[in-house]
Amino acid sequence: MGLLRERDEPHGHSTEPAPGLMQLPQLIASFDQVGLTVTLTQDGAAQRLSPGVDLTAYRITQEALTNVSKHALTTMAAVHLHYTVSLLTLTVTDDGPPAEVRGAAGYGLIGMRERAHAVGGHLHAHPRDETGFEVRAELPTLTCSPTTKRSSPQPSRSSSTPPTTLKSSPPRPTATRPYS
Repeated sequence: MGLLRERDEPHGHSTEPAPGLMQLPQLIASFDQVGLTVTLTQDGAAQRLSPGVDLTAYRITQEALTNVSKHALTTMAAVHLHYTVSLLTLTVTDDGPPAEVRGAAGYGLIGMRERAHAVGGHLHAHPRDETGFEVRAELPTLTCSPTTKRSSPQPSRSSSTPPTTLKSSPPRPTATRPYS
């Protein structure tokens, strides 16, 4: 991670904290400069996230919106945060048809999927039924994060409740829409 930061920060290490969902309004506002209007909605009470999940949610949103601005013929996108006690479901959608792809495809979807899996989550990316594209990340809240589970006391052998485990689903085939 340090190598990635050094490349992003030409004058040494930043003293700023890593971005997270608290910076989502500023991120969304930055897309106005490229002509993309983004709406942000939320339902459910916001839950605590580990720093890794918080950064992952921010970076997935950032990459998904970048893909919309580069690859969809639309000026509108939506970000929706749905919280449950154990899960944050982050959905980024657009309603535009795919733009003609210029150059080789990048690694945006692969990177988003790897980020989600690294924190115990899942990522699904696919064309919507009618038009547009959807990226949906399901990420554990702090009450359900893999590190929290490891540090929790294990139930005794006489307990009738089996321990809870988190699983990552295997990647599903992605769409024909070539996002970078």
